[in-house]
Amino acid sequence: QAWGMPKATAAGTAEIMSWADLHGIDTHGISMVPPYDERRRADKLNVRAEPRVVKETPVSVLVDGGGGLGHPAGRRAMEIAIDKAKKTGIGVAAVRNSGHFGACGFYVLQAVDAGFIGEQRTVETLIEPANPVSATVSDTVNQRGGLTVPDGPNGAETTITAEHRFRYDVRLEARGEHD
Repeated sequence: QAWGMPKATAAGTAEIMSWADLHGIDTHGISMVPPYDERRRADKLNVRAEPRVVKETPVSVLVDGGGGLGHPAGRRAMEIAIDKAKKTGIGVAAVRNSGHFGACGFYVLQAVDAGFIGEQRTVETLIEPANPVSATVSDTVNQRGGLTVPDGPNGAETTITAEHRFRYDVRLEARGEHD
């Protein structure tokens, strides 16, 4: 809250980060506070952002994170996907315009706790061309994902995680008048 983050958003984000630490995922827990603060101070993170639904169907939803941390948007997207799955048998959610969202296990377990298969995918990349009119951007994209399936009534779970890394080059060029 000291950063100006809404109280409920701060509490929910702290819960997810603490969950990561308590599950041995120290790289995605409270240790992320300093890098998040650096992003906030550099105006690369909107701590006042509240996730909002921008498109919805009976089985899917698109949530916009408003340029904030991904924790609130990721949790909200999974909550909506679960609600849709309860009504239709399947729920799919996508999140755009959000930052790092912590440990993916938290989100897939939301689905498992509700009795569903939980799957999560994420792609992260940072594109900041030096010249906004024309630039070639090379970057490495990290794709991470997790799938958790409830095994049975005893609460056991099977989890599969994967990470893929690939490199790409993109030529960006603006057309038309420039100031």
